[in-house]
Order: sequence, then C-alpha cells, then structure tokens
Amino acid sequence: MSVLHLDQNGAMTGASARALTLLSLLQARRDWPGRVLADRLGVTTRTVRRDAGGPSGWTG
Repeated sequence: MSVLHLDQNGAMTGASARALTLLSLLQARRDWPGRVLADRLGVTTRTVRRDAGGPSGWTG
C-alpha cells in the first residue's frame, strides 16, 4: 500500500484516498474482480494491481 500523503491543506491526495478506499472494500469483501475494483476506484486494473502490491507482492 502507499503511504498516506496530505496536500498543503491537510487533505488526502488521490493515491492515499484510493488506498484507504481499497482497504475498506477488501475488508467488506475478500474476493473482488479486478475490473470491478478498478471501476469503483476510478482507475485502471493495472493501478489496482500496483496499489495492492501485486503481482510480485501477492502470496498464496
């Protein structure tokens, strides 16, 4: 996951907000198709994989 980043006004940047949203989605439901996550987050499937630490960061 990415580090929490704040702008000069103390608001979360897009990457930080996206990381927290991704964590929230994965806590609610473990199995998500990549395309659905990407659509929910407003990014590409490649960005979801990168944010999740995969595929090299995946285990199991």
